[in-house]
Amino acid sequence: MKDSSNTNCGKTFVASYFDGEMAVAEELSFEKHLDECSACRKYLNSLKMVSSSIEIYLDDNEPELSESFTREITAVAQNNVEGLKDRKERSRALLVLLGLMVLLGGAIVARPTDFLPFLGAVAAQVLVVANLFGHFVYSLALAFSHILGGVCVNYVFKSTLLAMFAAILAIVSFLVFSKHFSRQQR
Repeated sequence: MKDSSNTNCGKTFVASYFDGEMAVAEELSFEKHLDECSACRKYLNSLKMVSSSIEIYLDDNEPELSESFTREITAVAQNNVEGLKDRKERSRALLVLLGLMVLLGGAIVARPTDFLPFLGAVAAQVLVVANLFGHFVYSLALAFSHILGGVCVNYVFKSTLLAMFAAILAIVSFLVFSKHFSRQQR
């Protein structure tokens, strides 16, 4: 006889039991429930019969796939893909994404505690870490430039102006060659 007040009664519990998704304690409790509930027992038996029927059918009638099945599915999937194929479309999508991120960042920075308390706290911490990282990179670059400037002035060049010219030439050369190199890689 079915006890309607029992919370273990229902198709979702039977399906969870049948699929082996219950914890051991839940399973034991549900098995006790199955002894008392004929509706759940009936549903479990029907699940077992459907499952065994499907297994028998698949054992006898295994579907045959063509040799080129994977290629055909891949070709159809690639032909059905829309958007972001063109470089301009990707650029526009990136610009829209960046705009939305700036807008969201502005909202978080303007009033981080009003946006959402948790998100505001996380945003504040992220900004502190980003600020710390930015200062670290800036300090490292500044120290490197001072060391390089000192070495260049004392050992390589006798003039600060010549050292600045060499640094600018090195930066411009790096930018030009990196663009040339990236074009060659495509």
